[in-house]
Amino acid sequence: AGEACNLRCVYCYEAHEDVQRMNVDHIERIVKLCEQYKDKFVRIEYFGGEPLLNKNFISKLASELNSRKIPFTASITTNATLINENVLTLLYQSNVKVFQITIDGVEETHNTLRPAFNHQENSFQAVCNALRVIQKSSYKDLKIFVRSNVNEKSISSQKLEAFFDTIKSIIPVNDKRFSFLFRPIGDYAAANERKAINQESICNHANSNEVTTTIENFFFFFGYLLADTQMMISDGGYSCYANEKNSFVISPDFSIKKC
Repeated sequence: AGEACNLRCVYCYEAHEDVQRMNVDHIERIVKLCEQYKDKFVRIEYFGGEPLLNKNFISKLASELNSRKIPFTASITTNATLINENVLTLLYQSNVKVFQITIDGVEETHNTLRPAFNHQENSFQAVCNALRVIQKSSYKDLKIFVRSNVNEKSISSQKLEAFFDTIKSIIPVNDKRFSFLFRPIGDYAAANERKAINQESICNHANSNEVTTTIENFFFFFGYLLADTQMMISDGGYSCYANEKNSFVISPDFSIKKC
């Protein structure tokens, strides 16, 4: 939906200075593309930047697809800071039923790794509020992957237990709409020729399996679902969405990309 974002995550590889956004000109072209695949079903992934900065595009595209009787499902990768009851309703009515939402540990850790562009805003509290809105919603057919980017500090007993307590206070164990995905922090920014992040944030590659396994086992022990298990048995498995057959990344400048 665009590469602009309201956060400045220290490990992000996107160029948020590019403020181009999808608009009505994109909708007609995207719909024409989708018409070629409507007999096989269409799956749309909203990515950014932060796609909810352009939520009206999501709504208008869904409306146009419905008017053309093109069957589709949709998912979104979002930092969730802009989700409230009205936005969740808009997304659900736009057939967005799969979410990936990131929360990187306890408040101090999360806000250090995922600070808001407006430093007066608390991104951790905003994400927690969004998770509460989703959890309290009556939409039973949602699927939410809660992602945490982690490093060695994440598995200190104090931080891990405090993070778990936060999650438990928001998401009951028996709410099977939610599953958890843990990934070691790498220097993704350097891969995109951006300034390398503080090395203290990066998870040492030699420790990455131990870090993620420790956190996964902790959450699994108390009954939470792990997203990796679901991803392994889903269509496409671990494959990047842009690398699947008949999948394309469409940028605001109309360029078409693969993985």
